[in-house]
Amino acid sequence: MAFLTGLQIREEIKNESILIESLDPKYPFRLDDQVTEDSIDLRVATYGMKIKSSISKIDYISDDLKSVYEHVNFSRINGYELSPGEIIYTQTLEAVTFPDHFVGLVVARSTFARLGLMITCGAPKFATGISWCFPLQIKNLNSVPVVIYLCITAALPPLFRSSDPSVV
Repeated sequence: MAFLTGLQIREEIKNESILIESLDPKYPFRLDDQVTEDSIDLRVATYGMKIKSSISKIDYISDDLKSVYEHVNFSRINGYELSPGEIIYTQTLEAVTFPDHFVGLVVARSTFARLGLMITCGAPKFATGISWCFPLQIKNLNSVPVVIYLCITAALPPLFRSSDPSVV
């Protein structure tokens, strides 16, 4: 397997072998801005969820999980203040579709690690052949709040081309 370069990624997108679509038409995918030298910058969605402060435990078998969370919107101007220790559950703004001969993993940008934010992806491997938004968890590891803004670029998938499609 070999890494794809930014030029190769752009070519695959232009040929529609890789499909990328923003979930919000107000914030379209921007090929020239979001494809870097060796990956695709994926942005955080315009909303997230957090566990309600009234919840003392979660029983994922018997609880109505929709009732456990409250909706959070990220603002481009004021942002969302993520308190110390707080976790936001969100996803990527872009839905990505890969052909069978590509493999990709979603990893967090190092910028956020330097800010004390831990960004993890609950399903980091690209599923080939389906359109997929990646589930993200953002946790503030600081002793002070950190402001998160709408459409921040939080994750990037390095892409590999497999010479043997059966390995994917």
